[in-house]
Amino acid sequence: METEILSDEELTELTGYKARAYQRRWLIDRQWVFVESRGKRPLVGRMYARMKLACLAPLLPIRIRRRPRRCGRQTIRR
Repeated sequence: METEILSDEELTELTGYKARAYQRRWLIDRQWVFVESRGKRPLVGRMYARMKLACLAPLLPIRIRRRPRRCGRQTIRR
């Protein structure tokens, strides 16, 4: 069974680099979201990688705040 994060071999195949610093640079340059382990290893989620490679925009939890509309002196909230 596959784990939830990419293995070292898969990350090397994806980035083309074995050194972790170059892997992190590759991920940052291409705007991939990842987390670093204590040993500075970039951890990339398997489902996220599949979505990125399929050219689908992964949905990240983003909160959008709307500004209230103003009509005269009243503030109308939607």
